[in-house]
Parts: sequence; C-alpha cells; structure tokens
Amino acid sequence: MKLRLFFVFLGLLTPKNVLVSGAVENPAYRLMEALFGNNSYSLTRDVIPLSSENSLIRVDFDFDVHQILELNEKKQVMKLLIWLRMYWQNTFLKWNPDSYGGIKKITVSKDKVWVPDLTLWNRAANDASIYQRIDTRIVIEHDGKCTWYAPVTTSSTCAIRVKYFPFDNQTCALIFGSWRHTTDEILFTPCEKTCADMKYYKSNSEWSLDFIYGKEINQTYETGEFSVIKCRLEVSRKSLFYVMNMVVPCTIIALLCCLTFYLPANNGERASLVITVLLAMTVYMLIVADSMPPTPEAMPLVQKFYLVTIIETAFCLFATCIVVKWHENTAPMPQWVYSVFNCFLRKVLHVKYTENRAQFSANAQFSANTNKDIEFPAFNHASPTNNPIRRKESRTRCNSRKISDTSEVFPLRHYSFAIPETAPDVTEDTPKASDSPETAQVPRDWKLAARVLNKVFLIMFSVTFVLSIAVIFAGVKSWFQ
Repeated sequence: MKLRLFFVFLGLLTPKNVLVSGAVENPAYRLMEALFGNNSYSLTRDVIPLSSENSLIRVDFDFDVHQILELNEKKQVMKLLIWLRMYWQNTFLKWNPDSYGGIKKITVSKDKVWVPDLTLWNRAANDASIYQRIDTRIVIEHDGKCTWYAPVTTSSTCAIRVKYFPFDNQTCALIFGSWRHTTDEILFTPCEKTCADMKYYKSNSEWSLDFIYGKEINQTYETGEFSVIKCRLEVSRKSLFYVMNMVVPCTIIALLCCLTFYLPANNGERASLVITVLLAMTVYMLIVADSMPPTPEAMPLVQKFYLVTIIETAFCLFATCIVVKWHENTAPMPQWVYSVFNCFLRKVLHVKYTENRAQFSANAQFSANTNKDIEFPAFNHASPTNNPIRRKESRTRCNSRKISDTSEVFPLRHYSFAIPETAPDVTEDTPKASDSPETAQVPRDWKLAARVLNKVFLIMFSVTFVLSIAVIFAGVKSWFQ
C-alpha cells in the first residue's frame, strides 16, 4: 500500500512536458498526429478523397450472408444478418513506414475518416444509413488502402408470391449504392462474380437459402447516374411444418365427411357431423388468411385446398339431406327412380334387402289374421330376401310390369293360421287392412332407394375428395424439404 502511494506521489511530481515528450516519441502517436492533427480532422472525414491520380473512388464491395433472421409474409419484409466487406483507396491517408517506426497499417474509428455513404436502397427500416449503429474500426494501410469489415442487420422489402404457399420459393433483392455521389465520384464494383457468398451461413428453421447472385448496374435518375450493386437471393420454404399442422389435419377432417354416408340413413347425427367439419375448415381458412398479405394477384395453394374442401363439404350436407328425405318419403315412387336405383344401381352396388325380420313376421301374421283363407307360397320367414314373392315382384317391376294379383303369378298353397287372441303391434311400416300391397310397399322402396343413394354418395364423394387433393397439389415439386 505504501509502495503504491509512493508511485502516485512520484507521478504527480513529474512535469507534464516530460509525459508529452514521451508520447511524441511514440511512432503511432506521431503518425496519428500527422494524419488527423493540425485541424485536418474534419477535412479527412468530410471531403471525398479525389485527386489528380484518382478521378473517382472505386469501392470494391461484397458481403457474406450469415443468417436469415426473418421473412415476414404479411409485411413483405426480409431481415438478414450480413457481414459487409468494403475496400477503397484514400489518397489523403498515405505515409512512409520508415518515418514512423515501420508502421504499415493502423486501425481508426469510422468517425475519423471518410467512408462511402453506402445505403440499402430498398430498406424497410428507419435507419438513415446502413452502418448507423456499426462500431467496428477501419484498417488503413500505408499506401492509403482502406478495409472495412462490419456485421450489419438489414431489413429490406421483398415482394412475396403466395401462389404456392406453403410450398413456395421466394426471390428477394438487396440493392446497395451511394445515395449522394454519382458515377463521376464513386463506382461500386463487386469483388467477385457472385458479390456474396455463403461460407459462414447458418440455416434458418423455416427458410433455406438456395442461391445468391449479384451484379453491378447503373441507375439513371433526374439527379444523375448512380452506381448500384443489386444482389438477388432465392429462398425456399421448409414446408414440413405446414404439411403436418395444416394440410394433413385438414385432409383427415375433410375425409370425415365421407363417413356420414356410412351411417344409417335415419341417423340424426349425420347433418351435425357435416356441419362440424364445415366449421372446422372455415376456422383453418381464417388462420391462413390472417398470415398472408392481402394481395389480389393470386390465391395461396392451401387456401384453394380449403375453399374446394368447404364447397365439397357443403355438397355433402346437401346430399345428406336428400338421403334423409328419401328415407322418410311416403309418396308414390316414380318408375324411373325405381328402375335406376332399386333395380340397376342396387345390383351394381350389391345392396341387399335388409327388412326387419320381426317386422316381416308381424306383417305376415297380420295379413293372415285379416283373411285366413288367403293362400301363401311356401317360403322361409326367417329371411325376407329369400321370399319368392318379393324377388318375383322386384323383377316384374324392374321390367316395368305391375303386379295386379299375386295369385296369377305364383302357385298358391293353403296354409292354416290360428287367429291370435291379440293383434300384433302396428307400426308406421305395418300395412293397414285397408292398404293395398302396392301402397304398403312404397315406404320400403324409398328406404331401399335411400340406401342405394347413400352408397352412391359415399363412393362419389370419396373419389372426389381424393382427386381434388391430388389435382391441387400436383404442381408441388417436393413435399418434405
């Protein structure tokens, strides 16, 4: 402690001219004094270093894309982290290394020397200059060559094409150039043909950088001709996230509509299932629309998928209502409906009669009790589909012939039935004593037609859903990138 106080006291007693003379003897101090002293600081910083030797300043420019930070589709802005590299010649900053202790290069702050007013022309941020917040220093060599490496975060505009979302590729541009100096004073040239490289690129979770290319162009405006470096970046979206969270769930939900035709025709939950699917698809479509820019040029691919699915779901609801209506219909059936559905399509689709076994026995007993002298053919009551009367009647009606009297068509055999003490329960499908055989058969014909139509809709909508999905996504080159 005493030794430290001694040295402090000794420093206070040392004359200031001794310290200054020691600094002057330092070659680096003398060099900085020669370059930036004697009121030349503002001239070195503000005056463009043109001379008779250099009629214009040639700035060699390139950059390395370090990472894609964000690509906002709704705002149409791309945010990048790049490492700038610029090289130019400053004739005001030359010295002889032998006069300054062999020093060949120094590093100074960017505020002490003239730097090119490089500007990102299509920037989307509020920064006045691209390196407004850069604190890196500039390397100056003894021959006047200046080198500046700087990491920069850029926000540039990027026109988003949403036609193939989420399997889209985007092309964004970075336009660098001087904002004040024309080509008579500053000329920007790319260091290499591509103007940029991806040597230190770090991948993004959503986007992959496929290609980058830059070239030098001259833009002419009213104020003059300006030198511009235009770089083009091609990026592609990694679509696995959207496939797993948007496409696959909606496809499964849409295919659930086909299950409504697998349910019985008289099931009251059929319409509720279709309406629930319709609401779910609408919610998904609103989520996608909220993240897309409001552009009238094209509709995103996934929105086309949602829209087509919603339309098909609406038709499913309409078809379900028709099936339910046919199942509960009691009006006379037109002959063409019976011929098409109960005859032709029933055989093609292998739809069998499935009349309730107990109901059929009750109908037979009810008819026997009404007229004990009626003659019935021998058939197996346990299986209505084996009833020869029903099979013969079906074939006759399919041949457009009416059955007026069943005794003329079939050989009759007498059966004796005991009259029960109580009549069987009469349901809405049980024919009344006053009903004719044809009138009692009408509800059963409509129910059979409804089952056939139900199966037709099941096949038709299943094929339609699969084909529509295949057609919409046919142009996608890669599903999992």
